[in-house]
Amino acid sequence: MKRYLILLCGGIALSWTAFAQNAPVASAPAAKPAPSASLTQPTEAQKRKKAVTHLSMSSEMHLFRDKKGTPVLTNRPEKYRGKKEYIEIAIKYEPISTPSRFRKYISPFQYSDANIAELVAEYSRRYVLDEKLVWAVIRAESNGNPNAVSPAGACGLMQLMPGTAMDMGIRTEADIFNPAKNIAGGTQYLAKMLNLFGNNTSLALAAYNSGPETVKKYGGIPPIPETQNYVRLVQQYAGMSARPIYVPADRKDIPLDGRFYWFRLKSGRSEPAEKYAEAGDTYWITYKNRLTPIRKDKVQDVTPPNKKLAEASFQQ
Repeated sequence: MKRYLILLCGGIALSWTAFAQNAPVASAPAAKPAPSASLTQPTEAQKRKKAVTHLSMSSEMHLFRDKKGTPVLTNRPEKYRGKKEYIEIAIKYEPISTPSRFRKYISPFQYSDANIAELVAEYSRRYVLDEKLVWAVIRAESNGNPNAVSPAGACGLMQLMPGTAMDMGIRTEADIFNPAKNIAGGTQYLAKMLNLFGNNTSLALAAYNSGPETVKKYGGIPPIPETQNYVRLVQQYAGMSARPIYVPADRKDIPLDGRFYWFRLKSGRSEPAEKYAEAGDTYWITYKNRLTPIRKDKVQDVTPPNKKLAEASFQQ
């Protein structure tokens, strides 16, 4: 039988068998007096960690695995994070909570640009994130298009993956494209990545793009051109005062980002392209180092780049 270690707050190690059989447990050593609040002020990273930490005992448990493959279950993950001999197996997500004033909104078209700004500000405060960083991620991920879908299947303003969204309680396609829920999920995930990688913004962004397992595998930003370009781009955007305008892609009365070609699909969705080529009955579009095929019979029209629209795509 495999043995699982359970490490509780007092630091006592128990075998899974003993724990299951309610074996007697020695008393934990007395805790040291906490330092005076006046002597210690929480850092931004500590505030963020508190904001995304579960409050119930069951949701606080985290699973790690050591070099020998032995699982370790603990409610003190800070003891093992950052240690090379331990790997965290899973990330626990909080069920997202949508502000009551937005719960009646069921379509991206019910939201205004001001609503999106309000949501970004609210969730940045909730998860102790730099608001400019959140806007930069939105700009790099979707450029303000709530209906954006990547070739990998990421959805919405902050490009949530369906599996991650489900872990946060987002169950339907309509919900994952709902801006309030998408921003709530995206900001929580970004905060989790910052906590996981010791408040290192570059590593957190790399994890947001390629997954935390990939960053751990390489011990830093992965040698993947898309991820490396993504980290540089988001950090560049975060240093600017401009932010993306909220643009539901199938509304023809709102200008699309004029830097790109836009393939307007018959389904109502639009896909950007930095360049494209035709081969038989297929368009091959290139965007953010991704090559994606689109059947010509699915395309309604193609809008070429437009310098004037490009200048109007961002507001100061």
